[in-house]
Amino acid sequence: MGKAFPAGKYQVEFDSTENALILVSKTDTRKSFMWVASPADYNSNMARLSLKFDDEANGRHELQRIRLATWETPVLDKRERHATQREVSITGGR
Repeated sequence: MGKAFPAGKYQVEFDSTENALILVSKTDTRKSFMWVASPADYNSNMARLSLKFDDEANGRHELQRIRLATWETPVLDKRERHATQREVSITGGR
């Protein structure tokens, strides 16, 4: 993706007209990204929203994938990874 987003509050939305997931900064609404989304497995035991990050050796974290209920992005950072991946689940919000 090549873009840097500072730590902060973000909103993830699904746009049904574009079949896309949108990530929007809540502090600077000019910062947003949109990705085409595909159907995803989802059940009531899962968090409604999850973001998966790759942890880089230099301490940076790169967003790998976003899932919002039954929709998810493709892999966003297609480079080969050697570090472990972690998933962050977010509850509440939209």
